[in-house]
Amino acid sequence: MKLTKAMLAGAILSALSAGTAFAGTWEKGQAPNQDRWQYSNGDGTYARDGWQWIDGDNDGTAEYYYFDSEGWMLSDTITPDGNRVNADGAWVIDGAVQTQQVNALPAAAAEDTAAPAGMGISGTYSYYSTWYAKTGNIDTSGAGKDLSYAGSVTITEVDSSTIHVVLGKFTYSPEGVVVLKKQGDTYVFDSYLGQDWGELYAKNYVPEVRFNGNSVEIAQKDFMYNIGDIISWRTYNR
Repeated sequence: MKLTKAMLAGAILSALSAGTAFAGTWEKGQAPNQDRWQYSNGDGTYARDGWQWIDGDNDGTAEYYYFDSEGWMLSDTITPDGNRVNADGAWVIDGAVQTQQVNALPAAAAEDTAAPAGMGISGTYSYYSTWYAKTGNIDTSGAGKDLSYAGSVTITEVDSSTIHVVLGKFTYSPEGVVVLKKQGDTYVFDSYLGQDWGELYAKNYVPEVRFNGNSVEIAQKDFMYNIGDIISWRTYNR
């Protein structure tokens, strides 16, 4: 993998191709973190608190790495937003390393951010209100009154037509990643990455998603009777 080759080569990175604005160096930790890695952005700061695209061998193709709040790269685990990274730390789906052409990224992709580089809708949103389709009423009493819905959601924009949604913990929360595909101005349920039992919950709790500025609205279908009707839209704010 790219990170392995970079480590063996001394992990010295030069400036990336046009359209990006970052260069950096992989740095191995010292005891007791001698088996862990950090990424210096080359300007006195380190990647931390989320994802960063990094071109490990400067071939124009970057892999996606997740860093914790202290700047350590996660490896061979599930990230807090529900995605898997391999032993080299690269984001994988079904074992396949996900890549991005560096020279295709906008300049904003170089920013160190907790959301996927250059993708403005990604991030964690907190529950604000619920609009009920049957009555038209809006409830703003807040999450925590019951455990029937998530108090927060984490969204990752994978590409221009795909998002991943991970719901915060609640009684019936699917403990996996909900994949949605864009259709017009909304995203609709496509598949579920997780245990089989969670797919039914995912289809009902995240059938549709739409964005409105710094808010995301998530539909909920009638789970009890499974009749396929949307019974509410929950709004989450960043």
